[in-house]
Amino acid sequence: MRRFLLLILGLAFPAVAAHHSWQIVEVFSNADGTLQFIEWKTDAANHNSLSCCDMVATNTSTGDTQLFRLTNISGSQTDDYYLFATSGFAEVYGIVPDQIIPDGFLTTTAGSVRYNNTLSWSSLPTDGVNSYPAGGVTDAATPTSFIDATTTIVDIFDPVIEELPSEALTISSNSAIPSSEQMIVDYLAPIACSDNLDDAPDLMIDTPAGISCR
Repeated sequence: MRRFLLLILGLAFPAVAAHHSWQIVEVFSNADGTLQFIEWKTDAANHNSLSCCDMVATNTSTGDTQLFRLTNISGSQTDDYYLFATSGFAEVYGIVPDQIIPDGFLTTTAGSVRYNNTLSWSSLPTDGVNSYPAGGVTDAATPTSFIDATTTIVDIFDPVIEELPSEALTISSNSAIPSSEQMIVDYLAPIACSDNLDDAPDLMIDTPAGISCR
C-alpha cells in the first residue's frame, strides 16, 4: 500500500526539471547594441532544461522589457559556460554563440537581465573591449561558449605600424564598429602629413576621406 501511494504521488507531482544552477556572470555591448553577449555559468551538472523560463532584459529608465525564449540543452557539466550573443558577434570576435539574441537586447543605459539571478548596471561599457561582470567591476571581456571556446576581446582598432611600409597602404573602416573610420583618420593624419618620409621615399598612403594637413 505504501509503495502504491508513493507511485501515485510521483505521478501527481513529477520532478521539476533542473535549470536553477545557471547564473548570469557577464554582459557586454558595443555602442549601438549590434555586438552584445550574455555569459552564463553553472555549478552543477545536468541542468539542461532551460526552456522552462524566459530570460528577461529590462531598461530601468523606461521600464521596457524584452523576453527571450530559451531552448533546452544536453550534457551540461559543473563549471560549464553558455553564451548568448547577437548575430554579428561571431564574425567580428571569432567565437560562435550557443544561442542568438536580437540586436539591442541589452540596454546600454541603466538596466538589468534576469534568469535565475539578476545582473543590474547603471551603464554598460561600450568601448568594444570591456564587459560588465557579476562582481560589478568593469573588466576585459572574456566570452566563453558551451563547448569551451573562449577569447579575450582586445582593441582590434588600435593599429600599430612598427615600420613604414614600402608599398601603398590601404586601411578600411569596419562598419560594425561605430566611429571606426574616424579612429583610422585620427591615427593616419600625422603620418600622411609628415614631412619626414626619407626612410620610405616611394611611400604612398591610401587613406579614408577626411584627412587634411594643417
